[in-house]
Amino acid sequence: MSDAGRLPQRALFGHSAVAPTLTSLNDDVLLYLFRTLTRKEHLSLISTCRYLFNKGLPVLLARQHLITSNTLKSFYNFLDCFAPASFTSLRNLHFYRILWRADLSTIAKILQRATNLHTLGTCALNRPIVKAIVSLSKLRKLEVEEEDSCNPRSILRRSNAPLVRLSVEVEDDTMTLLPLLSKFQLTLEDLHLQRVTMVPLRFSCLKLTRLSMWYCPDALSFIGLVYAFPNLEVLAYRHVGEDFHDDRSPFERIRDENISCQKTMSLDSLVSLTTDEEGLYTLGFQRKLDSLRLPFPTGFWSHMSFDWLRDSLRLNRPRHLQISCYNYVSALKKALSVGTERLDRL
Repeated sequence: MSDAGRLPQRALFGHSAVAPTLTSLNDDVLLYLFRTLTRKEHLSLISTCRYLFNKGLPVLLARQHLITSNTLKSFYNFLDCFAPASFTSLRNLHFYRILWRADLSTIAKILQRATNLHTLGTCALNRPIVKAIVSLSKLRKLEVEEEDSCNPRSILRRSNAPLVRLSVEVEDDTMTLLPLLSKFQLTLEDLHLQRVTMVPLRFSCLKLTRLSMWYCPDALSFIGLVYAFPNLEVLAYRHVGEDFHDDRSPFERIRDENISCQKTMSLDSLVSLTTDEEGLYTLGFQRKLDSLRLPFPTGFWSHMSFDWLRDSLRLNRPRHLQISCYNYVSALKKALSVGTERLDRL
């Protein structure tokens, strides 16, 4: 553009003839700028001067951080040396692939100082870590994968945080696990359980809208589901038990019971279901769904399997059906052609 076509600097920047710099921007504009950057760009920018470091580091720490044994010590030492007051800016931490016992003490030190943490995921627990987690009064999302003696129950018994989402993996009976959640009944909306049995019928204090149950040794009881979680909107369930393909008779009784009880009660709030073939068959759900997701192994796609699948889909007739296949990629093309032909008859 020629000089004649350029606007004068005074028109662009007000009465001052000097263009604004990053350090002259107000905090709202600077905050918006930081949030548009990638993590690498963010680190490069705050490394340019102390002012941008002080303004940008809290924004960077509020992002999600995936921390492994390889990065744990450097992460802690960086904050401890250059910005010890910034631990309180941490909002979202996930510790995974923790390989060495010595790392546990470092995790405990971080959690003791991250007093404003909102989301925490950890694959390691010991007493100092549990004590630190219990002290996190603003924690809203907690994911724990731990099967040792120091299990998530010790956290649930003592924590008073306003948990909205909880994910735990414990090989035990929910008769002892779920009553511990009663203190979170006003806030807990999303519960993910692994390797636990179904809820007792008398337990109904939670107002969950989302429930995931993976690797459950017991088949899902519809009446138990209704009594325990009457506000459920999204259900993900996977059953682990007898081989469904070899003998379906062990599933018949629970299927008949589930279908029968739906004549007198319903779960009208449920709109989305994700389950495997055993779960779909035993649940016998007879209400129209908005979304149904079925992750099946490719070996499932046999002519015999489609009889009951077609009958099941006729019961709930989902608006959105998603069927995913895995394993045996070479057989996938044939499986999809067979599946399309059979499901087209619905």
